[in-house]
Amino acid sequence: TDMKCDVEVVAASDSMGVIEGTAQGTNDGQILTPQGSLPPSGRKVNPQWVDLVDVVNGKITGIRCYLDTARLMSQLGVSGGAQLGTGQAAAAASGSRTR
Repeated sequence: TDMKCDVEVVAASDSMGVIEGTAQGTNDGQILTPQGSLPPSGRKVNPQWVDLVDVVNGKITGIRCYLDTARLMSQLGVSGGAQLGTGQAAAAASGSRTR
């Protein structure tokens, strides 16, 4: 409920945009992963993220979101966090977030 995102880098060309930042907040909700659910830990977390934005003729045609799940799982005290697939854990940890 106290999540915020800080944007640290923004770069763009005619065909792509890149946004990099850090999310900050408290894990006060369940996180679903391919291996099962993680209960709320009450821990503060600050995983880094990157969004890649595809652009064609000045219009956004796709967005890919990447989250540093190894860092997130480590901050949550979950062993083996690096073994979670980036795309799967990112979707699980963020509820398939989009910006």
